[in-house]
Amino acid sequence: MPRRVLRFWLPLAVIAAGLALVPVVALTETSVETRLKKAAGLPHRCLPDTQDEPGWREEASMPLDTDEPRAVTVGGKVYLAGGIASIDYPEEELTGPDAQARVPVTSMKTFRRFDPQSGRYETLAPMPEALNHIGLVADGDDIYVVGGHGNRLYGGDVRNSLFRYSVDEDRWTRLADMPTARGALAVGIVDGKLYAAGGMTSGHPLGHALKSLEVYDIARDRWSRGPDMPTAREHVGGTVLDGRFYVLGGRDARTDALGTATRFDPASGEWEALPPLRVAAGGLEAVNEDGAVLALGGGDDRGGTVTGAVQRYEPSEDRWRVVSRMRTPRHGFAATVVGSRIYTFGGSPCALFAASKFAESYDPGEAG
Repeated sequence: MPRRVLRFWLPLAVIAAGLALVPVVALTETSVETRLKKAAGLPHRCLPDTQDEPGWREEASMPLDTDEPRAVTVGGKVYLAGGIASIDYPEEELTGPDAQARVPVTSMKTFRRFDPQSGRYETLAPMPEALNHIGLVADGDDIYVVGGHGNRLYGGDVRNSLFRYSVDEDRWTRLADMPTARGALAVGIVDGKLYAAGGMTSGHPLGHALKSLEVYDIARDRWSRGPDMPTAREHVGGTVLDGRFYVLGGRDARTDALGTATRFDPASGEWEALPPLRVAAGGLEAVNEDGAVLALGGGDDRGGTVTGAVQRYEPSEDRWRVVSRMRTPRHGFAATVVGSRIYTFGGSPCALFAASKFAESYDPGEAG
């Protein structure tokens, strides 16, 4: 079988002996997937490396196994959007350079609210489209869904839609389309402008990494082009701190785990290179917490690894420090801050594709 097709069947995890592990079924177990994995001598199951860690605790599990969801916080509640419910490998082998980009997936329209106080999930008005790898960002009581992937893997079905959800009205509105279709991007809002950077678009058998920055004026419902990032990246983490937009890690055509860290200053209109992450990762999440940027998790699909590293950057120090390990290392998960705690949801505890219901939170102050 050509190497390009075998990428699906690379080992999903390297399991250390003696750890207390809980099995999680991979996204799909179709007969063709099982047959190919068995023929290659590869594992059929994905086993998470869950360990108790200072400052971390288990939360109420998500209702469904979900890969690549996203989360934001509004009014002390967590809003969860999108994700992959299943990868629907066809019984007949797909061939050609774009084979992987033609594999169908079942994306999710589900939109939920999680109450950290009660541990309950509430189903809200569904997203207008079923999407995964979206950009998700909040501004006041409004939540924006930016781009994402639809019903194919990688760059096979990339979207440029922009939707706004009103928390007060439980209603979705479609806004001006983003100029460039992209998923696995970084988003952030500064002073009424929504920034969308990097990500994956079509134009290559496995998707094409972008370095472009596009800026949405919320009041005018209009997009414009900003200055490009120094390098093209997708599966990046993004957050805003002190009016500057951070884009961290990611993947490109050569590696699935980049240590690249940059930030954009809207006041100067320039990108600034930061010290690289201590642990390179793609599919990571980024949040701002107590005057610092935290990069959580991620992994290296080509290398077959997932990292649980929690990395902290304080602008005054201009350096990254590894300060913790996730209770369950994952990539392709959702993360958001409520009060002093960082909440994480879903994602894959193994390289490549797997889904989980994990919900765990971390308080840096409790970790010491």
